[in-house]
Amino acid sequence: MLQTFLEMSLSEWIQLGGLTLLFIVIFLECGTLIGVFLPGESLLFVTGLSCKIGILEKPLSAVLITAFLAGILGTLFGYYTGAKSRYKLIHKKDDWLFKRRHFAKTKLVFRRYRRRSLLIGRFFPVLRSVLPIFAGIVRMHFGWFLAYSLLGMSVWSQSFVLLGYWLGEVMPEIKDYFVYAVAGLLAISIVPPLLKYVLQFLRKGKVVG
Repeated sequence: MLQTFLEMSLSEWIQLGGLTLLFIVIFLECGTLIGVFLPGESLLFVTGLSCKIGILEKPLSAVLITAFLAGILGTLFGYYTGAKSRYKLIHKKDDWLFKRRHFAKTKLVFRRYRRRSLLIGRFFPVLRSVLPIFAGIVRMHFGWFLAYSLLGMSVWSQSFVLLGYWLGEVMPEIKDYFVYAVAGLLAISIVPPLLKYVLQFLRKGKVVG
């Protein structure tokens, strides 16, 4: 009974949120610092899977288009944020959301791979959120930024949706264990970064104290 309740609740939640939830999460992950905590890849995968097994009653084309548009618009928003707030961000101190080490790591990747970092960074959570902002800070040529962002977003967003859709096709019985599959994916995506931040906060508190 508990499993049935959880599955019904999760199914209803996915149907209720649908493409709107997908758009919001992917937008935030691809162009804001809060995106460091969001399970973008897992959500893309789960949405593709839900679409195939009938939990999300939307055509695959609508899911693919929504994921791509959300990601590219979020990326453009990140670039705009970096360009408009570059001086504030350069001198900003660490807080619960902004971490200078994230920008230091992004700077190293950007220096090494230049434009290609916008392709490579799509597949790494922190870089995916910070790179567009950093590109705006350093005033990367917008034409190149847009071209590589479009290519990277096409590969990243479409591949994970299609992978989930494919799994639903080759393993239709996964619908019976859908709630556990989703819970596991979300735990893997969300728990480690949150735990890391909590531990760092506690250590900082001990040092201050």
